[in-house]
Parts: sequence; structure tokens; C-alpha cells
Amino acid sequence: MRSSKSTYQVRKMTLEARLDHQPITKKAIDAVVSWTGRRYDIRIEGAELLEMDEPAILAFKHQTMTDFFAALYALRMLNKEAALSIKKSWFQIPVIKNFLVGINGIPTPRQKDEGYDKNGSEMRKYASEVIRTLKAGGWLIYAPEGTRVRGRVGDEVHVEPLLLAQRLSRKGQKVNAYIVGIEYKPEKGRPIWWAGTTITFRAEPYQTQDKTADQIGEDVKAGMARLSGLEYRVKETSPQK
Repeated sequence: MRSSKSTYQVRKMTLEARLDHQPITKKAIDAVVSWTGRRYDIRIEGAELLEMDEPAILAFKHQTMTDFFAALYALRMLNKEAALSIKKSWFQIPVIKNFLVGINGIPTPRQKDEGYDKNGSEMRKYASEVIRTLKAGGWLIYAPEGTRVRGRVGDEVHVEPLLLAQRLSRKGQKVNAYIVGIEYKPEKGRPIWWAGTTITFRAEPYQTQDKTADQIGEDVKAGMARLSGLEYRVKETSPQK
């Protein structure tokens, strides 16, 4: 596995300029990420499959609020940075917005949110930000379920970032795609919720070429279930034929 240089230089320069004026935010980010890493046993499987110096979309299973902080710590373990796709409503809270800017969050509109843009302007803005990140060589982590779904895979997933990667690849811009599972053991945690808990990230490459949005969606759901140790839940909840 190759070591990585800094990614998405344009976004990173903007981020650093903002954080120069927000030292408390930067310290808070470092503290929360370090706290998470010290209190969990964080493991990464499939890191050798990641092309570290190439742009990528990581479709990431989202189970708890801890996931993103654990993911940031895992990225530190890989000497890697990534942008995070985070629901837009969180950016409307001033204090939280500063924190989300600090972790390189990209506001993501969701159809079920109040005031979702009916004319598609917010989604176009989001797509432009994702494309800019990928063209600059960066990574994007996003949760296809759009929210936390613990112990199973959500019924619906959105695959817009993977379709954007597919479009760029067709135009000659190589963009890798990965499905990433996350498994907690024990599944429901300890009485002291972080003590003795292992968080395992599992990643595998995914090919989007010549696949429809529906095919990608089904593949992502099945992949997240398998890589998160939740495959049995999918079988249990599948409708009987």
C-alpha cells in the first residue's frame, strides 16, 4: 500500500484558511477524533486494496454517531484525508457548522428533509462540490442510507455520488469506488458504552461501469450488509416469495 500525499488541494487550502481563524474548532476536532481512537479498538480490513493516491468514492455503512469520528481516526491510521458527505440540516446549526467545516464536510440535501429543493439547485451544488473534490484527486466518504441505521441495512439507498464517479470515469477521469462496512463487537456495546468495543472497517473495490442506478443500489445494500456482518438481517427481513 502506497503512502498518500495531501488530497483535494483546493478544498484543503480553503479549509486551512478557515481553521486559521477557528483555532478552537481545530483543537476540538483533534480532541474528539483522538478521544474516539483511544477508547475503541479500531481495525481496518482491506486497506491493501485501496488505491491511496487516486480519487475515490467510499460508500460507507452508517450505524451510529460514532462512525464518522471512528472513520476520521481510521483515515489517520492510513495517513489519508477525505471529504465527508453530511446531511445539510446539520449545517444550519452555527456551532455544529463550524465543526463540520473543520472535518471537511459537504452539505448533502436529502429528499425527506423539510424544504428539500424541488428545483434541484441544492443537488446540483452538491454534485459540483463532489466533482470538484474528485477532479482534485480527493476522496469522498458518504452514507448511502442517508442516516443512521443500526443492526441492519436501510430499505432505500441513494447512489448519486457513485453515479457521478461513473460519469467521470466514462469521460476518462479515473475514479475508484469502494463499499465499506462497519461492524461493532459486541453489537450492542458494553455498560460503559465504549469499553471493550471493537470497530472494524472492511473495504472492497466496486465496479460501477455499465450498471444502472438500481443495480448499483442493490449491490451497495448487499455489500454493506456482508461487510458489516449484517447479511443475516437482510435474509431475515426479505419478503417471502
